Amino acid sequence: MIRHNSLLIALLLAVAATLGAQERPFPFILNTTENTQGTQLTIDGGGFGSRLPRVWLGATVLTVSKWDNFSITAELPAGIAAGAYLLKVEDGEWHRTALFAAAIGQIGPAGPQGPAGPQGPMGATGPAGPMGPTGATGPAGVAGPAGPMGATGPAGVAGPAGPAGPMGATGPAGVAGPAGPAGPMGATGATGPAGPAGPIGPAGPAGPAGPTGPTGPAGPTGPTGPQGPEGPSFLTGHTVGIPADSTEIYGTFSGIANASSSATDVELLSPDRTITATRVTFVPTGTVGSTGENIYLMVGSTLTTLACHLSSSSGCTGTGSVTIPPNSVISYRVANCCDPSPGDMLATLEFQ
Repeated sequence: MIRHNSLLIALLLAVAATLGAQERPFPFILNTTENTQGTQLTIDGGGFGSRLPRVWLGATVLTVSKWDNFSITAELPAGIAAGAYLLKVEDGEWHRTALFAAAIGQIGPAGPQGPAGPQGPMGATGPAGPMGPTGATGPAGVAGPAGPMGATGPAGVAGPAGPAGPMGATGPAGVAGPAGPAGPMGATGATGPAGPAGPIGPAGPAGPAGPTGPTGPAGPTGPTGPQGPEGPSFLTGHTVGIPADSTEIYGTFSGIANASSSATDVELLSPDRTITATRVTFVPTGTVGSTGENIYLMVGSTLTTLACHLSSSSGCTGTGSVTIPPNSVISYRVANCCDPSPGDMLATLEFQ
């Protein structure tokens, strides 16, 4: 289904003139168009920059097929369900974002929230780590004491005496006779005790190192660190035909809407989380009189303190801090308007 807005050409010219005066323009979204096949989404707006932007539709990141500063064409996932989605665009240079409520296909009533899915299974245990090397061999112990000496064995038996020679006449002394034969050797005595052991020789060289043991198990994965703080986001809207001499006129912060005396005609639903609005910027396309006008951020029916005084066609900016609960309706109110009509109004809301 193709959605087309007849004010797109005039609006882009007004946005281009406004962005030309800013040194770093904020990205903003005016409207979206889905092709008849339901495969592509065209996003019209401004401030998308010259570098590749990033696009989310709900929690799904879309592939950008082409873009320029005022238009982005992104591919829709196959089988996407019809409904209203939060569209988020982040420019590729300054990483600032714009939000928009995009309708995809035929929108039906919102269904009830489904139950939470089951927890996924625990991951597998990692491989074992390597075994450490074998320790060195300890030193040798000291030698034990020597045993006592054994007793002395008995002496061997004496051999028999040789026979006596005849007695001769006494004459001169004869020569000495030969010695008698030696008697038999006695039996060998028992072996004496062993002497003490000699000192221990020096240690031999160390043997080769043993093989490396198997790898020990890997430790569990550590917890994921906390997510960093989210940067500021922006909403940008174009309100058409703010009349002169107005005391209570309402405009929008998203898309294109006609100025209305009823806030319900231009209200926008905030994100489903608590946000803090910090800055509002308003730029008119018509003439602003000498008395100017006051413009306020509205949350529901409450007039907040985040506002600015518009006294010239160059616009105005107000800063502060306003807490907006989840899913609140927001708009802005133009009060105390001057005699001339400020014409169309481009409004930007910055929040965190």
